[in-house]
Amino acid sequence: MQKKLMFLGIGISLTLFIIIIQYKKISRLESDISQLSSDLFRCERQTQNLEAELSGCRGKLDDCQDELDDCQDELDDCGSSHYWD
Repeated sequence: MQKKLMFLGIGISLTLFIIIIQYKKISRLESDISQLSSDLFRCERQTQNLEAELSGCRGKLDDCQDELDDCQDELDDCGSSHYWD
């Protein structure tokens, strides 16, 4: 009877030990998930900011291309007027 109680006590102790270890692992995983969620939100905001910045750069590039086209037109006009003089 005492052996059975001793084994039962050891079994209960091991079970509690395993439960505590698993609880700590779960707590760490929850913390990791929370951190990853925060990182993901930050990355999404950075992506939105970069997309807005890229859109602004595209607008500037379009403006520069228009200006370049205007300069090319002026150059073509200047060259053709001198050609006929």
